[in-house]
Amino acid sequence: MEDNNLKEKQYNTADKYNARILIHAKYGTNKTPWPIWLFSLYHFANHARIIDFGCGNGLLWKVNSFRIDKDWQIELRDFSQGMIDSARNYIGPSQAKINYRVVDLSQYPAGNEKYTNIIANHMLYHIEDREKAIRTIFDILEPGGEFYASTVGTGNMLEMKLLIREYTGNDNYSIALGNITDRFSLENGAAQIHTAFDDVEMIEYPDALEITDANDLVNYVFSCNDLSPGIQVLPENQRDAFTRFVDGKIARDGKIHISKSSGTFIARKK
Repeated sequence: MEDNNLKEKQYNTADKYNARILIHAKYGTNKTPWPIWLFSLYHFANHARIIDFGCGNGLLWKVNSFRIDKDWQIELRDFSQGMIDSARNYIGPSQAKINYRVVDLSQYPAGNEKYTNIIANHMLYHIEDREKAIRTIFDILEPGGEFYASTVGTGNMLEMKLLIREYTGNDNYSIALGNITDRFSLENGAAQIHTAFDDVEMIEYPDALEITDANDLVNYVFSCNDLSPGIQVLPENQRDAFTRFVDGKIARDGKIHISKSSGTFIARKK
């Protein structure tokens, strides 16, 4: 099962997840960091009841801790106990009530609890039955509430794909991503959300990476091993050779440019 592979090989701890976050946080060209930009699009009223599916290590809430209202009820959910533990430790004390729990959105029961705001960032492409998940989100969202779902576009990290293909001679990196953009992307996500929501807006985040340290790029690449079951982008015994390869590119050009395509959908329940 793919879910078990992700839990055991990718998200049992936050280490690989953090390696992928680091490269975007450190080398992004947009002067407004992604978590700050994303949070600025959210409309949280007084006494908001918020649930965040796939909260990861809690970066969104840590970075925006100064914006959190003490009267909000915040529920952070992830299908991995390791990620929930990381989020709890990373966020630490908060002036708002934050509840942490292991929950798989694909099996979430549509009960009586309703939320004013629901978040599912960079995670819907991991769910096989997305139509069911989106319907569940619609059902537990209050009328007048908003649903936020960030993802990537088809052109995301194109130069990274070409760089790794040049070194390896194969497309294991693209395979490891598991056809993310085929499942839920900026290009096809709106149509999927429209199966439940009438009002859907997509907002893009303009950004690119200008990488100047080979080690950060190499750590990112190795963090992608086992994103798909059994797929190794690079074996560990190639780390030093690949680092030299990337170092050579940076020495020649001064940096490695990576295009990005990312953004978020905002869906409103009438």
